[in-house]
Amino acid sequence: MFACFQVTTTLDSVVGLDADLRLAVDDPSLPDWWYFGTGGCNEGGVSISLVPSPSLCVGATNPWGTEAVGGVSYLPKGQNPSPGIGFFAVATVPTQTSFTLNPGNYFAFELNFFSDNAAQSGGACAGCGIGAVLWWKSAVLATLRADAPQYLIAGPGLVGDCLQWGSGVPCGVVPTRNRTWGQLKSLYR
Repeated sequence: MFACFQVTTTLDSVVGLDADLRLAVDDPSLPDWWYFGTGGCNEGGVSISLVPSPSLCVGATNPWGTEAVGGVSYLPKGQNPSPGIGFFAVATVPTQTSFTLNPGNYFAFELNFFSDNAAQSGGACAGCGIGAVLWWKSAVLATLRADAPQYLIAGPGLVGDCLQWGSGVPCGVVPTRNRTWGQLKSLYR
């Protein structure tokens, strides 16, 4: 999965990107294959690359340099009570101290998912074949300037804002809590 983003105004003193990705699986619970974190069945089953493929994000500039550092962390369910939900946090840090982004399209990162631990590949983790959707919720460009507002990146990019595995959970469907009209109204009183 690759991620690109657009900037509509010149931003100086940029030092990184923090992205929030959400996962929904078409299963009442989150299957073992989706537990990528430390101690999870599929620990190490996802990695990040900050080197763009020539066939992905075509025309987008790589702002990170050649020795940038990136990291991805994953939290199944988190504080969300909905089953089958997970959260990815992605952070990138360039090699240079800071840089300027002019209006245009930029490469953010590529996430690589490995099926070595999947039951379908002879591994111990069931659930790789269950339908899922991973979507870009938002990202923030971090700057060194204390007086600069956060630059929020949300919505579809060059191609879209979600990736669908298999069938079941279609792109564009965001899990929500089931609430009555009275419960919703009470939130605003």
